[in-house]
Amino acid sequence: MPVATVRGVNLNYEVLGTSGPWVTYCGGGRSDLESVRPVASLIAEASYRVVIHDRRNCGASEVSIDDPAPEQVTWAEDTYELLRHLEALPVFAGGASAGCRVSVMMAIRHPEAVSGLFVSRPSGGDFAAKYLAESNYDEFLEAARGGGMRSVCEDTPMRDLIVRSPSNRDRLLCMDPVHFIETLEMWRRYFSENGHLTLIGATDDDLRKIEVPMCIIAGQDDLHPRERSERLHQLVPHSEISYLFTEEDVERVRATGFTGAYATLQESPDDLARIYVDFLDRVSKRRDVP
Repeated sequence: MPVATVRGVNLNYEVLGTSGPWVTYCGGGRSDLESVRPVASLIAEASYRVVIHDRRNCGASEVSIDDPAPEQVTWAEDTYELLRHLEALPVFAGGASAGCRVSVMMAIRHPEAVSGLFVSRPSGGDFAAKYLAESNYDEFLEAARGGGMRSVCEDTPMRDLIVRSPSNRDRLLCMDPVHFIETLEMWRRYFSENGHLTLIGATDDDLRKIEVPMCIIAGQDDLHPRERSERLHQLVPHSEISYLFTEEDVERVRATGFTGAYATLQESPDDLARIYVDFLDRVSKRRDVP
């Protein structure tokens, strides 16, 4: 699988499809590119070239905390630079949850580089802010405080990154644990202090300034509240919103019990791709009209 050096960090990536408009698609959490392959492959089959990649600190890409910006901002800048390296700009940018935030952040910071946005599971609200701060960073902070960088390598999900890219171990062991802790605490505050935002990482004014078409597939759980998707739709001028589940669907899950921190329903790749491809086809054809 190809690797590109982007802003000093080696990123693992793949391009699906050989012709058509450029698209990039990013998954949620710290997922790797395999998590988005089912949706990305269906988009590529519809005659698009789709770039998927492992973000820094995810999958088989390198670990780095050198960028002083919040991690989500770093991911958006890395995505932009990777696409520029591949001569894949302008691009239709999409993603779920964290991928939604990264795509929107790239459109805000580099509006000339994004032709349209297609996203699902926008995350916002007090529950999301608390949950994302804890789930993204607390395990790493606890390990670093208790046993330094060796504990980070051995007692956290960094183990998986080291297995996939063994050089990450030396990279982590060379880090100053005090700097590591200070950086992750800053990244953590980016979430914990921003539950008031419609979409974590973007102000309402930022969202109002997005001029490209946007397709939103509404969230339906506490981490991705339906009302935040609808507020996002209200704020972004040229947006449309679709629903794959009803509020009653989620209530049924809550009533029957659920595992994990919140009740949720998982969209199928076929359903996501159907809505995305319809949007991309319509927007691409509009852009071709003189």
